[in-house]
Amino acid sequence: MRNLGQTRSSQQPNHLLLTADTFVRAPLPGMKQCTAIVHASPAIGAKFTQYTAEFEAGGELGDTPAQRFVFVGKHKVPSKVLKRAAGKSGSH
Repeated sequence: MRNLGQTRSSQQPNHLLLTADTFVRAPLPGMKQCTAIVHASPAIGAKFTQYTAEFEAGGELGDTPAQRFVFVGKHKVPSKVLKRAAGKSGSH
């Protein structure tokens, strides 16, 4: 049993350590059949947003005016999905 509020996660001036016990899963605007775990964002002082996207079959991220970097772990992703994730320009 864990004591409430105890975690190994730590935010320091020059680094952030996040452990799985602090992950909050929630969809971001535009996501369909997809859930995000936000790791870094302007809310903690970052000048970018970094998140892990967990997809269900047929899931989508939605459009963005921002640049995206997509890393695919264990599964293959059709190129049309990668083009969509890269944004309207279709570059990847």
